[in-house]
Amino acid sequence: MRQISDKRRRRESECQQFRNDLVVRVGKCEVCGHGPLNPWKDRPPKCSGIHCHEIANGPNRQAALDKPYAILVSCNYCNQDRLTDRKEFPEARQLAILQVSRPEDYDLRKYLELTSPNAPNRIEQWEVDRYRTKIIYAALTRFENCELPKRISSLKQILAVASECDSAIKRLVSDE
Repeated sequence: MRQISDKRRRRESECQQFRNDLVVRVGKCEVCGHGPLNPWKDRPPKCSGIHCHEIANGPNRQAALDKPYAILVSCNYCNQDRLTDRKEFPEARQLAILQVSRPEDYDLRKYLELTSPNAPNRIEQWEVDRYRTKIIYAALTRFENCELPKRISSLKQILAVASECDSAIKRLVSDE
């Protein structure tokens, strides 16, 4: 097993209370909606445990340990099997999940200052919005009480429907 340096151990200890509070506040995986109160039915119980996942990786991970704009709450399954696949879940998609789940914590500018101060446009808002639109569209198509047009052909229409059903989306995100 790999040793953890004293510096890293201290940093993780300093951030532990913030991270525990965030997990309690969110209460479930922000990616799939599973957690202790809504466990996976087809996976071992340990897959439903939830904890913090840093969107930033590599040398930026330690700096992101206590930044709400750089952390998702995820179940063990998503953290170990899904979020590690950067093709399926690039940073922009993870930031979109954060923006939908916890809009009060979302801050792309601060995230980019933390992870790439010399490249402030490495991820642009339109990239996050593209994934956000897909998340909202998927939520709307699953939500029974929302009057969704049979065919939505433009981003403008998707966002118009999303704004009409905003409370429905928030309930769906909080119920899953």
